Amino acid sequence: MPQNQSHRFRNFATECLAGSVAIALITFVCFQLRLDPLIPACLYLISLILLSLRGSFVSSVVVSFIAVGCLDYYFIPPIFSITISNPSSILTLITFLVTLTVIARLVSGKQRLLQEKFERGEAYLSEAQRLSHTGKFRLESGYGRDPLVRGNLSHFPIRPEDGTDRWNLFSNGLIRRTGTS
Repeated sequence: MPQNQSHRFRNFATECLAGSVAIALITFVCFQLRLDPLIPACLYLISLILLSLRGSFVSSVVVSFIAVGCLDYYFIPPIFSITISNPSSILTLITFLVTLTVIARLVSGKQRLLQEKFERGEAYLSEAQRLSHTGKFRLESGYGRDPLVRGNLSHFPIRPEDGTDRWNLFSNGLIRRTGTS
């Protein structure tokens, strides 16, 4: 278990470091070009979105505080001073945090759906293996359309009486028997 915690901490530190480097690079380029504060704010938001898609919500929040600090220190007058009491800095921080929260919810929902789909696929595979008595199946289109194969379906354990869905999958070539082990 401690190794799992050290792995999670290492991932967290790596995500924070990568996000901080991106924020520093954006800050350096935008400050050298003396751009309006809106441009680095938008670039910060893009980098935070990419980080939250790849990383964890907590690392995105840490990097968003760094981004707001850089925005306030380098771009919001008075320059080279941090005055988070400025309404635009507070609004920027709230915008970053709300955006990251929405993205985190979407990503976790997508991961949950993918996990459910994976488990459902495993259940279908298990059922197909049980019915075939072989343990092996391969999905392939066009198999059932071959007239030579279609005429010789008597040795397969799937029959039209087993249910319309299974029989249609098999006879239309979506399930192909690959071995007898």
